[in-house]
Amino acid sequence: MALRREALALAIFALLGLLALYHPIIHMETHTVGVADVRVTDYYFFHWNFWWLRHALTTPDLAVYTTNYVMAPQMSSLALHTLAAAWYPVWALAEPLVGTVAAMTLVFIVAYTLTGYLIFVFLRDAGVATSLALIGGVLFQLLPIMQNSVGWTNVNLLGWFWIPLLLLTWKQIARKPQRRWRALMWAVLLGVS
Repeated sequence: MALRREALALAIFALLGLLALYHPIIHMETHTVGVADVRVTDYYFFHWNFWWLRHALTTPDLAVYTTNYVMAPQMSSLALHTLAAAWYPVWALAEPLVGTVAAMTLVFIVAYTLTGYLIFVFLRDAGVATSLALIGGVLFQLLPIMQNSVGWTNVNLLGWFWIPLLLLTWKQIARKPQRRWRALMWAVLLGVS
């Protein structure tokens, strides 16, 4: 029963993510997400950032977070885009198959789904009723910051699912009594995330 509930909740959040992103999805062949005034945004920057991550990881002697490809010969720091690397595996798997715009849209869908679902899991773990946890997940999933980050194609702002994930992981570390190796395993997981 619990597995069925989890699968249903995950499906609901995936469907809501698809509905929230219907416009970028149905116009994927002809439009890129972004605000109408192109003077104030560089909506394609994170597409380039993912390309750079792939290029830097596959080319010897290149650093992932510095590049002279932006304002050559000056070095540019990409340190403010550290969260982009977290989404890179999703983009890297999809981009060769479907192209960069569809791969970025897949990143958005995964982010929406994970955000709603992990808030749901966190609330259920805190003892909140399933129906209220579902509502909480939906509200968190559809926060304006999520919509803004999609509108600006800013994947740095899509990592809201990490909050409940880190809180759940921290709870596992602080739980007593437990074996030391188990606490150490959870601490390593927290450190990695």
